[in-house]
Amino acid sequence: IFSESLASGQAGDINLAVAELVLDNGAKVQSIMRDAGSAGSVTAEADSIRLANGSTIGSGVPLPSTGYNPDKHQPGAYGDAGDVSLKAPSILLDSGSSVSSTALDIGRSGNITLTGDDIRLDGHAYVSSTTDATQLAGRYGIFNPDFEQEVIRNGSITLAGGNVNLTGGSFLKSTTRMPYRLAGNISLTGDRVTVGDGSSVLSNTEPSDMIAAWRQHLGITSAPNYGDAGEVAIEAPSVTITEKSRVASDSFTDGDAGSISIKADTLEVADNGRVYAGALNAGNGGEIQIDAGQLRLARQGAIVADVRDTGDGGTVHIQADEMVVNHGS
Repeated sequence: IFSESLASGQAGDINLAVAELVLDNGAKVQSIMRDAGSAGSVTAEADSIRLANGSTIGSGVPLPSTGYNPDKHQPGAYGDAGDVSLKAPSILLDSGSSVSSTALDIGRSGNITLTGDDIRLDGHAYVSSTTDATQLAGRYGIFNPDFEQEVIRNGSITLAGGNVNLTGGSFLKSTTRMPYRLAGNISLTGDRVTVGDGSSVLSNTEPSDMIAAWRQHLGITSAPNYGDAGEVAIEAPSVTITEKSRVASDSFTDGDAGSISIKADTLEVADNGRVYAGALNAGNGGEIQIDAGQLRLARQGAIVADVRDTGDGGTVHIQADEMVVNHGS
């Protein structure tokens, strides 16, 4: 099921209202843009929603989680991606399935919202709101001295439910690979939020080979001015981050890491789980704010705001009634 814009007009919206929605074996529901026109929004409301075996609901440019590859994907789409909203008591994404809003170059990715009593991602399923750069990025004037740089933020990712559970290497991600483009914010709320089994919640800024090639071609030596990572916020009575999973807002560019806030009655970070707001290039580290009744760090669980290059390190603020740290954390 798809709508598509091949020129400057906007692609149509897609609205699904059913009792049960199941997408399987690579099925797709997408509002797609191929040129200057923007993509439409996609909404689905049902008693239960399941995406399985590489199925997709998305708006914008259809790309894999690895992003734009000039050897595999066509450039030329520079409109805005639309919002994507799923609402059901039960939402399950598994086996590499995805919900995404993706834009290229000067386009903006849209907001993604999942609302339900039970929201689960498993088996490398993912939700992403991302803007990537192509080999045409410089043709839109972003490197011209008189170009009016407008700082724009990617769309946000919001999961709001009773139980929110990420397992099996699943992930939420908002990434910017464009100058003056901020990564999107990510929010998780519920009765219980679990990030486990190598899963991740990540807002970050990454360098682009396409931007580097344009800068070299034009002889630009000033700072790239990549955007900053976004804010990651989690609020639930019970929050667990375990088994090499991570909640992060970090920077691999001259942009700054974002902030992370976690509010919980009980927060456990264990088994190499990480809460991380760091800068691995010229940007500054971010701020981590923990507000918990009980905070438990165990078996090399860690809360870190660091810097590994020329930027300044971030800060960690912890307010807790009880804090237990053991087993090498």
